Amino acid sequence: LYTEADALRTLRYFVGVGYDRTVEIARGIRVTFLEAGHILGSAMVLLESEEKEGMVRLDHERLRLDLGRREMQWGPGDAHGLLLSSSEKAFDGFLLTIPGTYLEFHSMFSLVDPAMPKFLSLHRLGLNLRGFLRIGFSEAILSADSLEPLYINPFLPFYLSQWSTGRDDNAMWSFDLQVRLFNSIAYAELLIDDFMYEDDPYPDKIAYQVGLKSL
Repeated sequence: LYTEADALRTLRYFVGVGYDRTVEIARGIRVTFLEAGHILGSAMVLLESEEKEGMVRLDHERLRLDLGRREMQWGPGDAHGLLLSSSEKAFDGFLLTIPGTYLEFHSMFSLVDPAMPKFLSLHRLGLNLRGFLRIGFSEAILSADSLEPLYINPFLPFYLSQWSTGRDDNAMWSFDLQVRLFNSIAYAELLIDDFMYEDDPYPDKIAYQVGLKSL
């Protein structure tokens, strides 16, 4: 199909870009090549876009799967959650939702920082009693440097996965409660940050929030 001369003619369309130099390849889309280090001459690619959200949704009666970039909040509050608050930054990854009459399940995996890299995995099992009372337990783990495949599985407990692999990642547990009172919802959330399965000189961090929001 193509000759050697054809291949040589394509060289005029190549542009050399050094490490740590950001180039706009399309309107609102920037790319930066970062030194990978482990292979001579190789590079990691940091792709940045001004678009906050863009995803593909697979919707079924029994589950919903979102793939792509979206803004996320994890918690009962309107704008603030102890595990994950809404912000201007969107996350790349997937969100799995399994609805039910009384039980509901959510799982999320995201690339938080591509430069490190840093990953965040969360899942939540909730009980919903006809909208009057909602109780949930969430587990999250923040990992860096290398991707642990067990953390991508939405149904495996992250705490046990960390223990079985001998990793030292940041495991978090959260409990949330919502009660509907007339035209308002009272909510509470408790977070145990950096829960460790072994002796550690630094104690676990505790955070909580309570609030009232109108419908």
